[in-house]
Amino acid sequence: MTQAAQRPNFCPRCGGPAIPEDQFCMSCGLALAARATAPPTGNQTVRRSTLHEVEEASAPAPEPAVAPTPEPVVAAAPPPVPEPLAVPEPVAAALPVEAAHTPSSEAMTGVGSMNFAWPVPDRTVEVSGRQRSLEIVVVAALYLLAALWLLIEAWPAIKALPDLISGLGGSGLGFAFGWVALLALLVILYLVVGLAYTAVKVFNGDPLGRGLSAVIAGVLVLSVLGSEAPGGMGVAALVSALATAVLFLSPWAKRVFAESEARAERPSGIVLSQTLLLVMASLLGLVTIGLLPSLGSVGELNTLGELTGSGSAGTTLVVGLLLFGAAAAASWMAYTRIGKRDPAGRIIATVLAAIFSLFSLFALEGSNPLGTMAVHAGIVIPLWVGRGKEWFTSAAS
Repeated sequence: MTQAAQRPNFCPRCGGPAIPEDQFCMSCGLALAARATAPPTGNQTVRRSTLHEVEEASAPAPEPAVAPTPEPVVAAAPPPVPEPLAVPEPVAAALPVEAAHTPSSEAMTGVGSMNFAWPVPDRTVEVSGRQRSLEIVVVAALYLLAALWLLIEAWPAIKALPDLISGLGGSGLGFAFGWVALLALLVILYLVVGLAYTAVKVFNGDPLGRGLSAVIAGVLVLSVLGSEAPGGMGVAALVSALATAVLFLSPWAKRVFAESEARAERPSGIVLSQTLLLVMASLLGLVTIGLLPSLGSVGELNTLGELTGSGSAGTTLVVGLLLFGAAAAASWMAYTRIGKRDPAGRIIATVLAAIFSLFSLFALEGSNPLGTMAVHAGIVIPLWVGRGKEWFTSAAS
């Protein structure tokens, strides 16, 4: 074996040691082409051609060019879907500690500065396909039952109505008896109609029903206070007073009257004026109807007046009949026109109240006119001040 074929024991580039089995230098990585026993010293000479061949042979082969790997085409990701904006929950108004513990079926009510929890829960019932508050239905049923009971009590007198009318054609005691009986029957029928009308108004949620209930309760209570033995009238007055208290104090009943279409944004003062005008018109109409049978006895009444020194009683009765009829018609006209926001309604009501106040002040001697004047003040004042005044001005604009 020649020296060129042997692997060197040293690296010809860096002079590092090498063993015969090494193909590359462990220090610089040069390929070992021939074997040498020892690294060259200063006295040894190596041919340049040999060194050049060894360097070329030991030079690392160039790495083959590798084509760049194309980057994979990545599809563009879809734009992120924005999350829906969170709708902030409405912040509940701060409630007092007492109100926070109040059940939803209870509500507060009060009289003046005294407040208390209404003991009856909110309940509704369906009547004739319409949802109504239980309290409204109960009060309306009470008034309707009262009207029915009164009608049953008066039924014998109603059946005797033909005899009463025929008795009016007589004279003297027969006429007087028939007339008094007819007036009593008219009053009973008036109460029956009034109770039934109040029941309908209350059931429909019309504030007039509540006002009429207060009037009926007031009349019954005053009748009981002026009677020594009220009997059944006392029970009726108590029931009517309790029903009226429910209509004015119950939060559920007040809600019905406030939200009903029958209210039509009418202020409470307008409701008061209309209630009093309706009662006055009905009473004047009742008196007018009751006086109609007396027209057939005008001559006899004049003769009786001359004998007793009271003047022409028959003529005075006719004049009074005409005045009562005109006042009843004017009251009804004022009632209807006020409901339509017609300013003429309050003018009619004001003139009518002034006439009645002057009449009670100067014509009715020995009577106390304060009650009559207070009633007419309750009719007129709400029509000209506050929200009552706006009721007419807003309609005109």
